[in-house]
Amino acid sequence: AEAILAGAVFAHARGEPLEPWAKAVEEVAARRPLQAQVWFILGELRLELGLADAGEDALLTELQHHPFSGATRAMLAKLYVEQNRLVDAVKILRPMLNVNPEDPIANALTATAYLKMNRPDRAAPHQARCAGFEGCP
Repeated sequence: AEAILAGAVFAHARGEPLEPWAKAVEEVAARRPLQAQVWFILGELRLELGLADAGEDALLTELQHHPFSGATRAMLAKLYVEQNRLVDAVKILRPMLNVNPEDPIANALTATAYLKMNRPDRAAPHQARCAGFEGCP
C-alpha cells in the first residue's frame, strides 16, 4: 500500500498520467481505509483529474480520520475558494488558526476568502500574519 501511495505522489510530481494511479489508490482506500493519507492522496489525484466532488469527498473522509490535518484543510479551503464557497473556506480553516494563529497558509487562504467576500476589514489581520508568504494576497 505504501508503495502505491508513494508512486502516486511521485507520478503527480513528474506530471505522469494520473488515471491509473487514482484507480490504484482507490483500491488501497477500499482495502485499507485507515491507511495514513490514503484519502488525502486520493482527493488530490481526483482534484487534479477535474473530479471536484469526488476529490472533496475523499478529503472530507481524510478529515474524519485525521481531523487536525492542516494539508487536508488547506486543500479543501483552496477548492472552496476556487468554487466561490467562501464561507466554507473560512470555516474549514478555523481549526488550523485556532491551533496556530500564525500559520501562513491558513492566513493567506482566509485573507483571500475575505477579500473575495469584499471584506477587507476581516482580511487585514490575516494579511498581516501571512505577509512575506508567497500566497499572501
